Amino acid sequence: TPYPTPTPYPTPTPYPTPIAYPTPIAEPTPTSMPVPTPTLVPVPTVAPTPTPVPTPSGSIAPLMFHQLSGNVKIGGVVPANGTVMEARIKWWVSDSITIHDGKYIVIVTPNDWALQLELITFHIGDKQAEETSQYDGRQIGYSNSFDLTFS
Repeated sequence: TPYPTPTPYPTPTPYPTPIAYPTPIAEPTPTSMPVPTPTLVPVPTVAPTPTPVPTPSGSIAPLMFHQLSGNVKIGGVVPANGTVMEARIKWWVSDSITIHDGKYIVIVTPNDWALQLELITFHIGDKQAEETSQYDGRQIGYSNSFDLTFS
């Protein structure tokens, strides 16, 4: 009788040669980033711009000027020639006025109906005269004896 056919044994697969793996690189340790401290930034404030008031109906336009002049005394003394003063109505400021021999002349011309019937004040530096006048742009104002006293 014939012998059974022998079953071949599988050929052994050689084990792979070990491969050297690279040394693992350590992951960087996360460091906390400094958190910026919020700083308060000042918000600029915008000074309101005066808006001229429209000419009242039936009014004369443009506004008329006022001319005032007279003597000036500071603490009872006549100021030195060249002393500078100014007239103001709220936000409006006149050109510089130079005092000469204790006398001044100013022309007030604000040309803004919002200043109608407001007070005219007079200033030398941070001092204000005791006297004031009212601005009425509907008529020309004139006074050559408007004396000013500063304390």
